[in-house]
Amino acid sequence: MSTVTITCPSCGERVVAAEGLVCPRCGASVAAQVFEAHAAELAAITARARANARPRSGGTTVNGWGTTLLHYRPRGDGTWNAVKFFTVGYLPIVPLGSLRIRPVRLEQKIAGETYHYEVVEEGKPEMGAVLRVYAMAVAAVVPALFAFLRMDTVNQLVGDKWGMLVTLAALVWLGYVMTRFVNADKAFKATAEPGAAGAAG
Repeated sequence: MSTVTITCPSCGERVVAAEGLVCPRCGASVAAQVFEAHAAELAAITARARANARPRSGGTTVNGWGTTLLHYRPRGDGTWNAVKFFTVGYLPIVPLGSLRIRPVRLEQKIAGETYHYEVVEEGKPEMGAVLRVYAMAVAAVVPALFAFLRMDTVNQLVGDKWGMLVTLAALVWLGYVMTRFVNADKAFKATAEPGAAGAAG
């Protein structure tokens, strides 16, 4: 932040904050005035950053094929980190970038949903987040594939009576783990609620 100049509340002397937190003329503390000036400057910077944020939609997919944001993680300040992927059947194939976004609204459509957001920051794919998404995808898909492709083996291991139950459990597991990284609804839930900030626009 830049150096601020404030007015001493006791004697009216103009004080440059970099020179100290007391008035050089009367010795009165000007710490509160310096804090207020820096807070106002920070608010102005934040407002400009939000004004310059680029509105986007969350990619385009058809039956899970296309580009979308996955693995939303809250930052605690109303923004979320996410990874943009090229997906096939909702499964992550190629990471395209990492974004910090501010959710704006969720648009419901007959054939699906569109997520609108503001881009606060963007960069190269964050390797840790990408590896977590891949690990979750493998953990979700492998049991389901095994249960379907090797159903005879499953039946031999657990018996015919329990084979179908194991297959159903694998499907439930697939759906549960998928929601851990295909989780845009979590980020946009607040914007979809009536009266939520940023829901319109």
